[in-house]
Amino acid sequence: MKRLQDFEGDKAIITAAKVLGVIIEILKDPRNAEMKGEKNGVVMFTTFMQNSPEKMREIFAILSEKDPKDYNCNGTEAIFNMMVLANDPIIMRLFTTQSQKRDATSSGSASENTEA
Repeated sequence: MKRLQDFEGDKAIITAAKVLGVIIEILKDPRNAEMKGEKNGVVMFTTFMQNSPEKMREIFAILSEKDPKDYNCNGTEAIFNMMVLANDPIIMRLFTTQSQKRDATSSGSASENTEA
C-alpha cells in the first residue's frame, strides 16, 4: 500500500479525491466523528476499523491501486495498512488540523493585517 505522497500527476489528484471522499463518509458516522483531531493515529484508525471496516478496506484498496470491490486483506495486512495510514503525515494532517477561525474584524488581507 502506498502513501498519498507516493502518487504523482493526475493519478495523485484522482487518488486524493477518492480517499477524501471515503474519509468524509467515515466521519459522517457519529461514532467516528468524535475521533477528528485525535493525534494518535493508531487509536484513531483502530476506531475507524472497528466502526467502518468496509470504508477502511476501501481506503486500503485505493492506496493499493486495486478495485475496492475485489480488494481483500488478512489481519496482518490490515494492521500494516493501518500503520501506513497512521504514519502518513498527509493523512494525519487531515484529521489533526483544527479549523482556524478568522478574526471577525479582519478583512483577510495579509498586508492590511500586518500594517502598523
